[in-house]
Amino acid sequence: MLTKIQIAIPTQCHENWEDMTPEDKGRFCASCQKKVYDFTSASDKEIVSVLNREANACGRFTARQLNRDLQIPKEKSSAWMAASAAVLGFLTLGTANAVAQTPVPTEQHEQQPNYMLGKFIAQPQLFTGKVTNEADGAPLPFVTVTIKGTATSVQTDADGVFSINASHGTMLTFEAIGFEGKEVTISGTEAINVVMYEYSATLSGDIVVVKNRTFMGRIFHSIGNIFR
Repeated sequence: MLTKIQIAIPTQCHENWEDMTPEDKGRFCASCQKKVYDFTSASDKEIVSVLNREANACGRFTARQLNRDLQIPKEKSSAWMAASAAVLGFLTLGTANAVAQTPVPTEQHEQQPNYMLGKFIAQPQLFTGKVTNEADGAPLPFVTVTIKGTATSVQTDADGVFSINASHGTMLTFEAIGFEGKEVTISGTEAINVVMYEYSATLSGDIVVVKNRTFMGRIFHSIGNIFR
């Protein structure tokens, strides 16, 4: 099963790549004081791996790598991979000679690729989740789920379920009457399950000391008020 993600560069950087200081897997830009990854020969999996670690990463791409579905195959178990390798090895024994005689097509490469440089982001995709009450695990309806810093928000349904279009690295805020607010950062493709806590019943305010007078004390206090 494949997980599909798209990336884009909203504003292209015009700094000279050749003037930047070489670093591992990229170069250091003195203008913005950060590393710029060289993704021109990277796999889709490598691109997403950096995006999951750094929400504000910069990169260098070819035009073909942008605005398309990145294909990220899920990891397979070691036992499955071992079995597949054994079957593949068995099948290739009988066809080795035939393959050796088959002309290998020459892969065509772009002669002058169009490189793009700048901060890249994941295109919005639909994320789903569920909000429950910490006290009893019951679903919480009418919880407002908002993309932090924006006006984009949705509410959970009667089953506490919500769906929202967002990008990886986006922070979501959860608010409901009688419950403590919560913030969650989207970091994967799994369902976003959130547990909210009810507010504790507490009282706060200025401290006032109340003195209780005796019967005679109240009389003397009343007489004193007459002569004031």
